[in-house]
Formats: sequence, C-alpha cells, structure tokens
Amino acid sequence: VIVVTAGTVKSIRINKTKFLKEILRKYGKQIEKFSEDTINSFAYKTTSLNEIINVDFQKLVLFYRHFLTKKNLTKDEKNLMLKLANEFYTFLFQPLESMFQEKKTIIVKSSGVLSIIPFETFVMSDNRYVIEKYNINNTPSISITLKAQKKTHTISNKTMLLFGNPLLNNIK
Repeated sequence: VIVVTAGTVKSIRINKTKFLKEILRKYGKQIEKFSEDTINSFAYKTTSLNEIINVDFQKLVLFYRHFLTKKNLTKDEKNLMLKLANEFYTFLFQPLESMFQEKKTIIVKSSGVLSIIPFETFVMSDNRYVIEKYNINNTPSISITLKAQKKTHTISNKTMLLFGNPLLNNIK
C-alpha cells in the first residue's frame, strides 16, 4: 500500500496470509455457515484454527462484497458483515491513518479485487463507518485525478436539467 501526501510518499507492506489466518480464527465457523449459500468456492479446510488451506484473499473480498450487495440480510449475516468490515478497516485502513494527519478527504486508487469493495463501508474501532470520518474519493488513476484538480472550470449560464429521487427509502 502506498500513501501519497503533500511532499511525502510512504509505503506499508500488508501480510494477507496473517490477515486470512486471523479472520478464520475469529470467524471461520460463521463464514462456513454462510459460504454455501453465498459463494460456493469460498471453502476452507483446516486441521486446526491456525492452519489455512484453500482460502485466499480474493475469495474473502468476494464474500464480503456479497454481503454488501445482498438485500434483506439476516441478523447473523449483518453481524458477520460488520465484523468483517471492521477487520478490513483494521487490516487495510488503520495502519495508514497516522499518515493522513488532519486530512478529511482521502483518494483511494485500489487495484485487483480491492477495487470491488468500497472502503467507505469499513467499520472503525468506534463502530462508525469510515465515510463518517473521511470523504472517500475513488479514482481509476491518480495522475488523471491530479490533472483534473488543476484544471480550472468556468460556470456558464446554460440551462441544466437534473433528475433525482428524494424518496429513496420508498424504493422497493
């Protein structure tokens, strides 16, 4: 993971194997319970809680993503999703927070399987979502984002037509 701030570039190496072992130690039984109903390929075989076979980071991300997109989660599913959201925060986001200093807007450029999960959904240790503390902007390219920020925009007197649905809670 690389963090770029004004005048500073720092990187942190993240150990996926350690993360997966910790997830299975804590939530292995719960994941097993839901895995048949969600992602059939998310299966693990262990001789003990400390040994992991046939589990990889991509499948865990897909498992979490499934919960984010599923309608009408059961109470147990929601609890597991929130626990995983906190684990992803602790693993991916928290080690970097000291580098953000007093920043309120974070630009995330993720690649691979991480590009399918919104970092905004991670749950911090105080049980708030990351989006409650930071404005998260996702970008496919940091260089394009920086060029767009430098571009000056002019406001014209042209007419604009906007559509919206302010009654989002009524959508079924």
